Amino acid sequence: MVNKKLVWKFKLNEITEEEILEYEEKFNLIIPNQLKDILREHNGCVVEPNRFDIKNSKGKVLASFISFSKRDAENAFVFTEILRKNKIESLIPFAMDPFGNYLCINDNKVFYLNNETNETIFLNDSIQEFLDSLY
Repeated sequence: MVNKKLVWKFKLNEITEEEILEYEEKFNLIIPNQLKDILREHNGCVVEPNRFDIKNSKGKVLASFISFSKRDAENAFVFTEILRKNKIESLIPFAMDPFGNYLCINDNKVFYLNNETNETIFLNDSIQEFLDSLY
């Protein structure tokens, strides 16, 4: 099922190109262009529909996209530091579920990261494929 109609709500601070570059330089990670486009237009938004599936669990909830603006208290800089403390260095957190688990991207692929076990579960081959899978 292809999801062609997403509703984006509650955008946080605008993200600047300087913040994108600062994030990439600080963490030595490249934010994929698809994610940059989403951040420019929908930084920190809630999206509907917001349900997705992972292996062995149906109906997970995407609480919100993570802000990449340092002007927002909870932002990708903070969350990436948390991942680094847990020895997770190649994932870019871009969204969260209500329980603090992360949706991350690496090499354009989307993963679900359990924040208690650090288990990563492959979800989709791209952000667009992930967005299309929301129900």
